[in-house]
Amino acid sequence: MVEATVAGYLYVRVHDDRLDDNVGDADVAMFLADSFLVRHQVLIARHVGNDPRFWELFESVAHGYADAMLLERQALRPESHYDASVFDLVLARSQPLVLPGAALLSATGRWDLVEPLQSFVHHAVRAGQLVDDLTDCLQDLQRGRYTWVLRRLGGEQGQEMVLGRLIGSGIDEIVEDVMADLDQAAVLAQAMSMPDAVAWVAARRQSVLDLRERMLLSELFGRSLRPRI
Repeated sequence: MVEATVAGYLYVRVHDDRLDDNVGDADVAMFLADSFLVRHQVLIARHVGNDPRFWELFESVAHGYADAMLLERQALRPESHYDASVFDLVLARSQPLVLPGAALLSATGRWDLVEPLQSFVHHAVRAGQLVDDLTDCLQDLQRGRYTWVLRRLGGEQGQEMVLGRLIGSGIDEIVEDVMADLDQAAVLAQAMSMPDAVAWVAARRQSVLDLRERMLLSELFGRSLRPRI
């Protein structure tokens, strides 16, 4: 299952690197991604068998992933409408993260936990994406990638507006959203009896607070905007 998870990640990673950064040859990327997807599916099938609930979820997640990837490409264009509701739809591209856990729940007779697991993944991914888009906002502006976070910071009005809002309330507002998602993820992890996930969320909260402090200092003193967590 660990190998299946890695293969699934690499499948998505090839798509991300190709669509976002034009990494590699398009033809090679297409077939390389397919090979990772096949390996991912074969390894999961060895544990799940023919459980129809899992394979219905697998198909639904796969369709949702494709729709979300295409929606994001459209939403990032400066002329597009991109708000919180669209952001949540775009995050469906990360729902494949549910599949290895759902396979284990299928194999162990705990399918009742699939919906909480989906919610946990959504909130954990949402928090992470907000952090990524916050730290990448100036790069995204230069590349013409108008994320929801960049729009919240006034990206359509240029770099000076973004910098002004960051120093003002922008960083705090987005970090507040991140914390709300991490709080929800922690509640779900606790309810599903996942102590490692509870500890991970707690560590993530602290790293986000540390990031907030570094970003505020970097903006106030003119240093690089890109501290990492």
